[in-house]
Amino acid sequence: IRAFFANIFNNSKPNELTDEEKRLKEKLIYRMEALDIPKGLYMYGGPGSGKTFLMELFYDCVPVEGKRRVHFNEFMLEIHRTLHQLQKSGYSGDEMMDRCVTAVHEQAWLLCFDEFQVTDIADAMVMRRLFEALLEKGMVIVATSNREPDELYKNGIQRDLFIPFIVELKKYCKVTNMQSEIDYRMLLLENSGDLKDNKESTVYFVNDRNSIKEAAKYERVWEKLSRGDVIQNIKLRVQGREINVPQAAQNDDIARFKFDDLCGKPLGPADYYAIASTFHTVFIDDIPVLPLTKLNQMRRFITLIDTLYDQGVVVIASSEVEMDNLLALDDNVTEESAADLRIQETDLLGTADYVPTQANVDEVFAFDRTISRLHEMQKPEYLEHVKVRKSRTKGTSPVRFFSEMEVQVDSSQIESIHSSLSETDIKKLWERYDSNKDGKIDTEELKIMLSEITLFTSGHKHVPKEVLEATQKALYTRDGGNIINYESFSEYFSKFGITCRY
Repeated sequence: IRAFFANIFNNSKPNELTDEEKRLKEKLIYRMEALDIPKGLYMYGGPGSGKTFLMELFYDCVPVEGKRRVHFNEFMLEIHRTLHQLQKSGYSGDEMMDRCVTAVHEQAWLLCFDEFQVTDIADAMVMRRLFEALLEKGMVIVATSNREPDELYKNGIQRDLFIPFIVELKKYCKVTNMQSEIDYRMLLLENSGDLKDNKESTVYFVNDRNSIKEAAKYERVWEKLSRGDVIQNIKLRVQGREINVPQAAQNDDIARFKFDDLCGKPLGPADYYAIASTFHTVFIDDIPVLPLTKLNQMRRFITLIDTLYDQGVVVIASSEVEMDNLLALDDNVTEESAADLRIQETDLLGTADYVPTQANVDEVFAFDRTISRLHEMQKPEYLEHVKVRKSRTKGTSPVRFFSEMEVQVDSSQIESIHSSLSETDIKKLWERYDSNKDGKIDTEELKIMLSEITLFTSGHKHVPKEVLEATQKALYTRDGGNIINYESFSEYFSKFGITCRY
């Protein structure tokens, strides 16, 4: 340590430090920097208690660079994709995780998470190593959750391995209980009159088995919004797999699904994110009453609504019951009497003795948030926000745009889009991203293009700075000019296509 301070204050040429002195120096610098790192904030409570509102207010007002706000599902999706790419590049173990941590930390040092939750063993194991390293690097986390820290990943497989992360989370974040008996989302709706008997809703229809009135109204809304457009079955292609869209308007980003299309099949956050990024309005037919024995459908429905809400999508739905009655809670279900209710489906996560009771299922808490959000999605303010978003979005959504490029490729050569593009597709690509029609792709236009290609190939929009710079360099004209014209653009994509190489 004496040698370290001597090197700082001595004007003469410093003596070379020994390995031990270097180690002490790094440790001391880290501790000195850590003195200025503020604590994060973990806010938990029921739906409508104001957690997200406060976090967004903080994010908008905090005058710092290097900040990021992201839904937790989306963030973890990015992490798994990054780790997968690193693994494909030959990294493993600590080195792979270190590179992932560095990439996250370089992007932002202040992370604001909405809906911090853990229901997946893969997330649980990655989160412990990832966040412990990020917090030690000085990352500041502001998060909202329905559960207090000690309740995270309750009943999960090998939860004892996750508990040290909870200890670290409470060490680095101030934990605040925001629980309130008032659901402010519902209060706003009630005061605005939007919940009047729920009969005037134009986005949620309760089908009466003895009458076709509501069903007819639902169909009229679909016909009105699709405006006589050609309705077709399309496939969205994300990360090498297909998502079936039974009904989609040819010239507008409107789609229609049955509940089982979305929640009765093994779809996940990446699939829902692709749908939310493609369509501004989604119809969901025949949402059933969900008992606790249908835990997988419940989880998918919760994730679906979270994603659609976070991306500002209009949801128009039909069901046989009011939305407040979608969850069927059986007070007679107990651990002693629920032997027949043990879940055997492969994607359920929990211990071998996990039984779906009203008392111990995390999804019961999360479903309250889902219902609250469904109510909020009926508000005029929410629907108006979507209109503004739609008016600012020109042309076909990125996932649909790239999926349709693949549709035009012969099925036996379906992978060829990842090795080369036809001249026709290159022209479409150029016209889409040369938004100001000045005959060149500038840095902002390139950023948009790469983020949309990444959404299509990897299920998220994060583009590392080094990837942007490398792509920019590869696309520059051969004469040494720092511009991207159509000639250099065409030459690159005719050779390499849109494969994401990082």
